[in-house]
Amino acid sequence: MSAIRRGHGTALALITGGLIAAQGMGLPLDGGSATAIACALLLVAGLPHGALDIELISGQHARGILPMRTMLAVYLGLAGAMLFLWWVAPVVALVVFLLTAIVHFAEDWEGISAPVPMGTAAALLCAPALGHHAALAALFVDLCGDPDAALVADGMLLLAPVALCMALVCIVRLFMLGRRSQAIATAAALTAMVILPPVAGFAIFFCCHHSPRHLGEAWRTTVRRSSLPGRSLAIAMALTLAGLGIAAALFLLAPRAALSAGAVVAAFTTLSILTVPHMAFPAIAARLVGRAHRHSATPE
Repeated sequence: MSAIRRGHGTALALITGGLIAAQGMGLPLDGGSATAIACALLLVAGLPHGALDIELISGQHARGILPMRTMLAVYLGLAGAMLFLWWVAPVVALVVFLLTAIVHFAEDWEGISAPVPMGTAAALLCAPALGHHAALAALFVDLCGDPDAALVADGMLLLAPVALCMALVCIVRLFMLGRRSQAIATAAALTAMVILPPVAGFAIFFCCHHSPRHLGEAWRTTVRRSSLPGRSLAIAMALTLAGLGIAAALFLLAPRAALSAGAVVAAFTTLSILTVPHMAFPAIAARLVGRAHRHSATPE
């Protein structure tokens, strides 16, 4: 992951401070409309950063070895397996999603000794349990349609203090390494997750910090390796539109009492079923390529 740009941390801190001030003046960031808007932003800003996965793997080591149809089948199979898990065991799917997200978000603090990056990622997700435990529990119940999902919020409340201590270590370490902008951005994201409602706080981190960095790096890498950047853009747009289509279908099918509940189901279920292949596909593709190499090297 490329270094965070100078000024990004300040910008993120200003956005966080502005929303905290707006909330203090009575703006209902936990209202139904605000939650629905935040969920829409999560999809629009979040889906594109994983849409170049297949192109990245193809350009890195799979071109000419793994057919595109094979890569698509693996990717869609992983997404379909996660969607099936939401249908048969939604609370388990929620836990799998959260654990996968922690592993994925930890990549944002590469260069920091383990397990601090993992703890920082866990702090971001667990922080809302400190100031908005009831809202977080209600969000999980809406997402899973199961009252037992509130127990996940209880577990995150227990984990939050330890995880936040690790996040503070991460911030100090970033300053010591001269990565001041990233340190400020991390502190701003944590502040947003503690003070703002859960969906609004997560939207700040995901839309203003995590996704833009990953998308920018993925696009630059793809353009460097590809002789047809227009093809890469077309594939990314097609996969993004497909993800938005999944979200729309989930929104229409979700049993809900309010617009915000349907938006939560659509946004976070879609993100989860795409996060799993986003994380697992590179490792699976590498194994398939390695197997192909070994097979081709084996004498007849």
